[in-house]
Amino acid sequence: MIIYLLGPKARVYEPASKRYPNLTRIELLTRSLQRLDKYYNDKYHYPCIIFHEDLDIFDMRRLQSQTHTALQFERTDFTNPPCGITREQIKRYIRGEDGGLPGNNPGYRFMCRFWSGVVQNHISLAPYDYYLRLDDDSMFTSEVPFDLFQHMVDNDIKYAWRCVFSYTDKQSVADAFRTFARTHNLSLDEMVKAGVADKNAWPTGRIYYNNFHASALDYWRTPIFQELFALFEEMRGHWKWRWGDAEIQTMISALFLRADQLHEYREFGYNHNYHSASVNSGHCAYIVDDKWMDPVS
Repeated sequence: MIIYLLGPKARVYEPASKRYPNLTRIELLTRSLQRLDKYYNDKYHYPCIIFHEDLDIFDMRRLQSQTHTALQFERTDFTNPPCGITREQIKRYIRGEDGGLPGNNPGYRFMCRFWSGVVQNHISLAPYDYYLRLDDDSMFTSEVPFDLFQHMVDNDIKYAWRCVFSYTDKQSVADAFRTFARTHNLSLDEMVKAGVADKNAWPTGRIYYNNFHASALDYWRTPIFQELFALFEEMRGHWKWRWGDAEIQTMISALFLRADQLHEYREFGYNHNYHSASVNSGHCAYIVDDKWMDPVS
């Protein structure tokens, strides 16, 4: 299963391109789907779920008409937070009040929480064992030379990404994983082997650039993960300290999986907005060129 999360459909993409100054998110999603078709899915025919906030039936029909991939649509609510926290409290955290880490809008914090365990347990994914996540500004730039899902199954790969990057560690992330590991007597050896944390669960700053990632779903569905997610909610990590989904997914996969079940794919070119990874490179370079926005030829 391939999944996207689409924000407000009419929002103009930023940073704007000189050639495409008014390109909307739904228009960008159309181009991403067409590149998915061309470079991967015309051959393998996996279905796709579009999680969205405001598409109507006409938008859905238009999107389906622009891609060969079979689409399913699921509405999400990024307006009303879960029980136990209010919208006003989130705004206070964003302003840096009540101990919150300032910056980023509520939608960003909703999104990071969504990818940190919510979507993996969504009812629409119940029939599936694996998923591939892409963003509306995710663009394949060359052919994927094999079936990613089959390769993962054949090689017992449980979590995969396209490239890595570095980030600034957050004390609260280390606190959450260290506390959880000690409470449940979990070894941190695999996190150390994966190079994402030290023996005290302090993140090294190496993080999977997870706008492209593929994952098995079995470990996200376990009772012990549900306990970890309950700790996230209790700490209000995504809301208060704006935990990013990339850092959380990196730590989750390294905690629950063996290091040899983690894998970086470099066999195809990939862009996430202005960050580009060429074939055989694990590095995402910033590019000024906006050709990645071009319609599929």
